[in-house]
Amino acid sequence: PSTALLAGVELDSTVCSTEEWLAIHRQRPRPELACRACGASMHARVSKRGLRHFAHDKRQPTCPVEGESPEHHHLKSLVARLARDLGYRAELEVASASDAEDAWRADVLVLTPSGRRFAFEIQLSAMSMPEGRHRTERYASAGIATVWLSSRHPGWMCQLPSVHISDSGSEDPVADRGL
Repeated sequence: PSTALLAGVELDSTVCSTEEWLAIHRQRPRPELACRACGASMHARVSKRGLRHFAHDKRQPTCPVEGESPEHHHLKSLVARLARDLGYRAELEVASASDAEDAWRADVLVLTPSGRRFAFEIQLSAMSMPEGRHRTERYASAGIATVWLSSRHPGWMCQLPSVHISDSGSEDPVADRGL
């Protein structure tokens, strides 16, 4: 995940200053970090590509953020950075307050100055068209517009509000179709 909790305060690895990051990364004794999604203990890491993130101390197979690929993390960070560069507020891994069937969890939730909300969902694994429609409708019922992003060529591309990203591993990927 890109976010964690430290003494109940949310940390976002994509916006931590160098000083903040150094205060939690490779420090001894290690700060007590917790996963926002499942509450399990975590530690700060830097990927081979230099991307700051948090990792579970022990594998948590039921955690919704467990197993996200480096490409997924990179694209989440990129979308958040681009939104912030445009003057919008961007939050990573935001979950609805509801535990009900209509609950949602956005990879990146973007808030405009006028109050509009957009959920940017990085979808690299398989997703059926009915599942995509259902998830899009769930966001819509909460007043959130959805944009699906993928570097793959899924069947739902251009049938849902979506953008295809080519060269997704670079710092300057290209949106080459969709929306």
